[in-house]
Amino acid sequence: MRKIDPQSLETKEKVDWSQYIAVNAATAHPHYDREGAAYNLGNSYGRQGHFYNIIRVPPGEGSTDGADLNGAEILCSIPAANSRKPSYYHSFAMSENYVVFIEQPVKLDVLKFMLYRIQGKSLDNVMSWEPQLGTVFHVVDRRTGQACQCFYTSALQSLFDLSRSSSQATKRGYTDSLSKTRYYASAMFTLHQINAYEDSGHLILDMCCGDDGNVIGDFTVENLRRAAGEELDKFYNSLCTNLPRRYVLPLEVKEEEPNDQNLINLPNTTATAMKTSTGVFCTHENLYSDDLLEYGGLEFPQINYTHYNARPYRYFYACGFGHVFGDSLLKMDLEGKKLKVWRHPGLFTSEPVFVPAPDAKDEDDGVVMSVIITPREVSDHKFSSGRIRLYRFLPLDLPLYRERAPSSWFLTPRPSQSWAVLRYQWTSLVELMDCSMKWAKAKEPTDANET
Repeated sequence: MRKIDPQSLETKEKVDWSQYIAVNAATAHPHYDREGAAYNLGNSYGRQGHFYNIIRVPPGEGSTDGADLNGAEILCSIPAANSRKPSYYHSFAMSENYVVFIEQPVKLDVLKFMLYRIQGKSLDNVMSWEPQLGTVFHVVDRRTGQACQCFYTSALQSLFDLSRSSSQATKRGYTDSLSKTRYYASAMFTLHQINAYEDSGHLILDMCCGDDGNVIGDFTVENLRRAAGEELDKFYNSLCTNLPRRYVLPLEVKEEEPNDQNLINLPNTTATAMKTSTGVFCTHENLYSDDLLEYGGLEFPQINYTHYNARPYRYFYACGFGHVFGDSLLKMDLEGKKLKVWRHPGLFTSEPVFVPAPDAKDEDDGVVMSVIITPREVSDHKFSSGRIRLYRFLPLDLPLYRERAPSSWFLTPRPSQSWAVLRYQWTSLVELMDCSMKWAKAKEPTDANET
């Protein structure tokens, strides 16, 4: 991974995880606990098989310019159900007490991966969608490392996989940490988690999901370069729609509980968890109303992470995908599943970032920032430098600006601005975030479109 100076945003040296801990890679979406420790998910592969490793990096001591990964440790290793075809993953979930790895039926063929890499071939054919395997939720106590064994939809395959996984775990010394409860669900595909928290003996998992994992192999350069119009429309219409879902996992499942009975007793969810002869089968609740479908579903969810990650929450923000690329910004209110939208023809949105106000009293008290891109044809393929524009967009209607100013603010580059210049100018962003709050208290900006 790359080290970035937090003050100047200067790109510094590379840091190799494997020099500190025995993993080959880690996700782009780490989590942080209240004490400042960082958690991530990495994989390892060897004679004993393929493992998904939950990594913990303790808080740094004092200020240092060096990489502080010396205390990194593998909290738990989860054996893949099939070492030759482990699951693809992009992120994971974490609540106050648990880390959740979702073993989904998007499989990576390790032999093909190694061969294609040597030959310099594209990796889009390395992954396969195998919905018959279902989806497995591995729940790990982040303080003790205790983890659940894997479970698959087919009872016969379940017995085989559990036996083999237990054998692999024994070799690595994790047998004693395996618990009896096994959570599983129908096949689904997920990239990003929204939030996870605990409530009255239940673990709530909110995430963006689709029903067809083949989509991950569809985003090739060839498809993205299709001509605008009928060709690109045909490609978009062939894609599955990712939508927000909620799964609820009961944390205590007693052996005497009858089968085929819903174990969820929370009043405000339609998600279910049924005990079966081989585990707990979970069905989801949709976290949206029909109006979201007008905007093509959503992805890249963000919350008020600082104050509400791993805790009960009400709002999340995301990109709407009315076409192949994000073309709207969404705010979802989970109380009533109410949606607010900003969308403008010809503008394409990036992943939103929520920045809470310094003196925030409400969950959505703050600003949402997104880089808004205006594509245009440039014959000479050269971009001239320019100033950064601040556009004000009304629809998200955050409480801070209902009370103090008439708009929310989004940082955007001009269409002609080079990204090198934008990266240089971005160094003032932290300063901008702080002063924008004070600015809103003082007065309305004289120029509403540019500063």
